[in-house]
Amino acid sequence: MSWHSALWVGMIAPSSLLASLLIDPETLKVLVSAKQSTCYVGESVPLSVEVVVSVERPTLSPPTVEGGDLTLLKTEMKPVGGAGEVERNLFKAIYELIPRRPGNMTIAPIRARLSGRSGASSPLKIEVKPPPLSGRPRTFLGGVGDFEVEADAEPTSIRVGGTLEFRVTLRGPGARGSTGVPDISRLTKTPLGLSVESLPAQVVLDPPSRTFVYQLRPTRAGAGILPPVAIAAFNPKTERYVTKVTAGIPIHVSEAPTLDPSMVHYEKPVVQNRGFSAWRVGSFVLAASLVMAIAIALRNSQTRRNTTVKAITILARETAARYQSVPSLEERGRVINDGFVAYLALAIARPEGALTPEEAVLGVIEATDSETLGRAAGMAVFDCDQAQFHERLPELAAERLSRSLDQALQVFQQLSKTPLTVAKEAERVINKNDDGFETQ
Repeated sequence: MSWHSALWVGMIAPSSLLASLLIDPETLKVLVSAKQSTCYVGESVPLSVEVVVSVERPTLSPPTVEGGDLTLLKTEMKPVGGAGEVERNLFKAIYELIPRRPGNMTIAPIRARLSGRSGASSPLKIEVKPPPLSGRPRTFLGGVGDFEVEADAEPTSIRVGGTLEFRVTLRGPGARGSTGVPDISRLTKTPLGLSVESLPAQVVLDPPSRTFVYQLRPTRAGAGILPPVAIAAFNPKTERYVTKVTAGIPIHVSEAPTLDPSMVHYEKPVVQNRGFSAWRVGSFVLAASLVMAIAIALRNSQTRRNTTVKAITILARETAARYQSVPSLEERGRVINDGFVAYLALAIARPEGALTPEEAVLGVIEATDSETLGRAAGMAVFDCDQAQFHERLPELAAERLSRSLDQALQVFQQLSKTPLTVAKEAERVINKNDDGFETQ
């Protein structure tokens, strides 16, 4: 179907669907159309699904697409008139199809159900072509379509041994298919002695963006520039590869502070002997008792902290082992989700139970004081939910779910290695009585 024919179908869809509904009121009429019948691997293809209904929204059951990802972007309802006093509305769902391999792709019928009635669309065929090998640069990450790229770092002024976050963000249609990783090898060649650790990528479906996140740790002082990063995508309109480059980011690394013995002044204290009174003896005993109590509390705090860290380490090891031992996506999603629940119970004493992505974000930020880890944890829990209920959300392809769960496990492993917030650990110790139970 060409772009013009798809547009024509979209314009007449409400009236034609309404007419067919009146002829056969027991069957839901489902129309699926695409803006193009030919595309490239990695190119985003919008699919429109339309159903004429009364007031309630139908339930759609899209198929799993072999060799591609089919994701629901949005739904809407608008009135299209009716017969007599019967209200009619056009239900419209917009899906995004991203092919992952070349060839002739067939989208199986999409089914709709509503109040005992059902219906299905006709199959939809799309020809998928690979981006050409001729002229393909090494910086090509698989994206097809227009895009913009930018880089940022925070903070840009730190001390030796500190950490900063370096982010490379793609925005636009070309970000959807960019599943590769950019070449950042030049980061290690700066005079600052940077160690580089990759963190999970952050993906937003609509508007499309993909952010590659890295944690950098300088080992030498000085001034330097985080070098530009080049990324290429294929433009299907011009049939050419387009390369865009980020700007370099200047950063400054200072030496860690050291103690200068010459700046320390020693003076012999003046001792005044005023004798010992009952008040002074009592004050001394009280101060000594207070110091002893603080020492015992600190020792108990450190003991509990070491116990918590050890328990989290064991939890991470057991979660990884269980993840590798279960075959289905549903079980793997449940294993990682249970790991996050147990982690938050150990880290911030959260009661065990159902965990939403929003709760995961807030809980991890509270435990680690890291917004980056919090956002990554929220996305990981969201992916786990999709995996556990993927039969009810079949638009999420099995291949994409598997990759998302692998990333979720990486987030959990990174989380288990991150130190707990000292203030939170101290608060947990203070709020516990001698029996080890939380006080209200």
